[in-house]
Amino acid sequence: VQKKPFNPILGETFEATFLHEKDPTKDIQLFVEQTSHHPPISSYEAQGHNFRLHGYCGYLASIRGNALKGGQVGPTYIDFESDGATIHYSQPFLWLKGICWGERVLEYYDKMAFTENKNNLECEVVFNPDQKSFIGSFFSSQKTPVDFLRGEVKKDGSVIGVIEGSWLGVVHYYPGQTADSLSSMKDKEKVEVSRKEIFNIAKEVPKYAKPSDDPLPSDARFREDAVALRSGNLELAQTKKEELENKQRRERALRKTGSSRNSLASNQSGSEKDLIEATQN
Repeated sequence: VQKKPFNPILGETFEATFLHEKDPTKDIQLFVEQTSHHPPISSYEAQGHNFRLHGYCGYLASIRGNALKGGQVGPTYIDFESDGATIHYSQPFLWLKGICWGERVLEYYDKMAFTENKNNLECEVVFNPDQKSFIGSFFSSQKTPVDFLRGEVKKDGSVIGVIEGSWLGVVHYYPGQTADSLSSMKDKEKVEVSRKEIFNIAKEVPKYAKPSDDPLPSDARFREDAVALRSGNLELAQTKKEELENKQRRERALRKTGSSRNSLASNQSGSEKDLIEATQN
């Protein structure tokens, strides 16, 4: 009986191309590698037309009562070939509520921080900024929906505008405003807002991923346990999975031994250091 999931193993890779259904110049090549097992960390790179997105991520999760808190931890960078700019951003956390009883609801919360090096821009986006505390919710209702977000855009440390909207719908940019000035306005329809469409997920994001025709031998599709599982041979899949896990444990022990020897060798001199290095080769 299979008791544990088929988690990625150290050094496992995956290569694919996200195909744009109308414009091949908007195809995106994807490269992923599992670069740490404990804790699990994945490194990734996506190459598109005039940009490169790359970074690495680990994962955090905890259960609090009837809710699951989770998040992706690690930096993400986007390099633009056209002007040499790089954008760095972090990911928000999320709540999955109602995991045991009640209505199941997914909400983003906390913050995302963006920085851009070329023009010295930054923006801290706050998810559900008007959220009431548990006690406060008994005395007054929240003014904005839970999918609402807001962030001040700064250049050289000074606020030059505000973004506001919904992560489920549309986000607007209000130039020349601050978060306080915008939130105090009774009629935002009269406020100047940028009408230029910068990004539309329905139009811009490729919808189909085509695995590479010539992947590395470490590609996830070549794992013997996964191959057996796809063919329906559960017993063989379990056997191959255990073999891979045991191999991972042996290799981890060898890496620890190598690290210890390297540490010892750095404190040795002359023939002792040469002997230790020779035993590693």
